[in-house]
Amino acid sequence: GFLKDVLSDERGISLHRFQLFIWTLVLGIIFCKVVYFTLQMPDFSATMLGLMGISSGTYLGLKMPEKTAKE
Repeated sequence: GFLKDVLSDERGISLHRFQLFIWTLVLGIIFCKVVYFTLQMPDFSATMLGLMGISSGTYLGLKMPEKTAKE
């Protein structure tokens, strides 16, 4: 299904894909909850945004060799 397609590559479920999926899910839930209850944009801390950036950078770093291996 969709979830397996999003989380896996040719070797199965990848840790970096799972990590990015969880970060996106958690921050999406926080965003929707804050906007719904306060009608304001949420104020994410610099630390949380930094961790999200590191997670995304790790995903991209591991994704690039994966793409070139297929070609």
